[in-house]
Order: sequence, then structure tokens, then C-alpha cells
Amino acid sequence: MQWLRRSAAFVAVLFLLTGLTTGRALAHHARSGYDLSKTLTLKATVTKVDWSNPHALIYFEVNDSGRVQNWHAITGGPSRMSRFGWTQETLKPGDPITITGNPTKQGSNEIWLTKITLPNGQEVVMHR
Repeated sequence: MQWLRRSAAFVAVLFLLTGLTTGRALAHHARSGYDLSKTLTLKATVTKVDWSNPHALIYFEVNDSGRVQNWHAITGGPSRMSRFGWTQETLKPGDPITITGNPTKQGSNEIWLTKITLPNGQEVVMHR
């Protein structure tokens, strides 16, 4: 009977720890800093692509009536991106693109990427 109580206690602690860890992971991926009810589309030029985990970053410039603004887009990780057809060669610095995503709630020059239209007209998506 003693082993049953110890086993039950162990299982309870295991569930508690798993729940805490999972909660943190879900909170990280909740995108709470982005306004998911709004979509922003920008004509831009790629300046850099950081193909790394946990999220790849795409840096780009937007020319707003002669005033250049530096922006970046956050994406899924490389393994997730590759499932949607992305490779490290999909974007290169200097590529003109049309980029679409959800803006931050604070209004900074950052978006959560949803899709990019490449110079050849091909659309590459980043599904949610």
C-alpha cells in the first residue's frame, strides 16, 4: 500500500511539473504582442535573413516616400518553415518582396509573418 501512495504522489508531481512547463511554452507561442485582428502589407527589400531557432527573422527595408524604415518579421523556426516550402535560398539580401503579417500592438517596426510574395510572383506562406 505504501508503494501505491508514493506512486500516486510521484504521478501528481509529474503532472504538476508538466503543466507548468507546457504553460510557459504555450505562453511563449501565444503571439500576445501582435494584433492578430490586423494585417499589414508592405513593399520592401530584404536586407538579412537569420535562419535560426526558435524563430527565423527576416530583416527588410521599407521606402516610405524617400524615408527608409528598417523592419523585421518574426516567423516559425526553420523546420516549420521548410514544411511550407521555405529554404535558406528562398530569400536573399536585395530581393524586392511584398511582405504581409500582423503588426505589433505597440506599433514597432515588426510583424508576425503570414506570407511573402517573391520577385517572381510566387507566394510563400507561413501558416499559423
